Amino acid sequence: MDDHQEKKDGLFEIHRENIYFRWGLTAVIVIVVCIIAAQFITKMPAFFGYVKAFLGTLSPVLYGLGIAYLLHPIEDRIRKLLEPQLKKVLPDKKATGMAKALGILASLVFAVLVIWALIAMVLPQLLESITTIIGNFPSYYNTLSKWVQEFINGSIAEDVTQEIMDQVYDYLTSFLTGTVLPKVQTILASLTTGVVNLAKSMLNLIIGVIISVYLLSGKDRFLAQSKKLCYAALGQKKGGYVCNVCTFANRVFGGFIGGKIIDSLIIGVLCFIGLRILDMPYTMLISIIVGVTNIIPFFGPYLGAIPSALLLLVIDPMKCLYFVIFIIILQQLDGNVIGPQILGDATGLDSIWVVVSLLIFGNLFGVLGMVIAVPLFAVIYKIVTELVNFLLKKRELSTATQDYTAWNYPPRKDFQKWNPTSKRQKKRAQRKHRRFLAQQKHAASDCPPTEAAEDDTDSDDPA
Repeated sequence: MDDHQEKKDGLFEIHRENIYFRWGLTAVIVIVVCIIAAQFITKMPAFFGYVKAFLGTLSPVLYGLGIAYLLHPIEDRIRKLLEPQLKKVLPDKKATGMAKALGILASLVFAVLVIWALIAMVLPQLLESITTIIGNFPSYYNTLSKWVQEFINGSIAEDVTQEIMDQVYDYLTSFLTGTVLPKVQTILASLTTGVVNLAKSMLNLIIGVIISVYLLSGKDRFLAQSKKLCYAALGQKKGGYVCNVCTFANRVFGGFIGGKIIDSLIIGVLCFIGLRILDMPYTMLISIIVGVTNIIPFFGPYLGAIPSALLLLVIDPMKCLYFVIFIIILQQLDGNVIGPQILGDATGLDSIWVVVSLLIFGNLFGVLGMVIAVPLFAVIYKIVTELVNFLLKKRELSTATQDYTAWNYPPRKDFQKWNPTSKRQKKRAQRKHRRFLAQQKHAASDCPPTEAAEDDTDSDDPA
């Protein structure tokens, strides 16, 4: 029985060393991977539909994770302030639990107060601005028409421009009277669906708040269980690496998102003050647009400035020009002074990677994807960088990027030099020794020796 097993092992060793066997196995693996990839690509819409439905089912949990992640710094700070004071009058275990409960309650109350204050201060002025814009729309149209006529007065394009504006006005009028009014029932049905979706979202949000309370109260236990599962599934080395990556991701996400919120709040306040000084209309509305869109890196300032500039252009072209100059100065102040002081080098990404990440995740996940694009891509970039450095160290090459700017690095003569102590030659010697042992086993068992694997050709040797 042992001889038969040794015979099978020897045959496997020989076939494993056979170059045609390796090529055939590689071809089979490539074909299987291509079939799987083709099936995935052809059924990708259905796959993403399932993923979207699954994420919709888990939306309360996702809301809870997001709320708990945002409230954790506040809860942790309050708990650390209260715990020493409570330990003076209560036992340690009871004081720790009481401090944690008070920290969670205080963080929730703080979040509700902040949201209520923003709504109370911003919503009335925002509604007033929107109502004023809608009420003054005919006058804005007349002003724009008059301004265009004065601009092109006496030119060849005057009649053409007036005809285009009349056609646009007629189209809007016919659209409102011929399309919108007859479909009021459909619109009401859509509004009903929207109200139902809004109520469902509010219910999910309330459930998310409840889940966030449970997550905050048991975060230490949940983190310990996750770490335990990671080490059990991946082992000490790989599990430790995954934990390090999660720690890095937490640091990047926490620093970037928290810093970006503070930075956008400062920019919104400075925009409000500047527009008040310049006596601009719709100060609150424009400041909110500029502050909210500033959360999106790179493209955010343009997304906020363009619609605001167009709104002011309809009212007064000169005020639009002053606003554009003011926004340019404000964004330069943010990019060179405020942003670096708050965010620092939170991600370590070059500008090109910031743009790439915004384009990719913005197309995949919309506005939320643009908000989380930079920190998420920073984590992916970190993992890829460490993988590249690991492979370079394995090949005994430099990991410093500046070394590869030289045309003669790595030096070609090092690749052409015969090195009998290299890892490659050691592996080759081990393969030869295994083939020799396999031949001896066949000779000892009085079996005709199986044709050995091909000898290494000169092409295997370094040139």
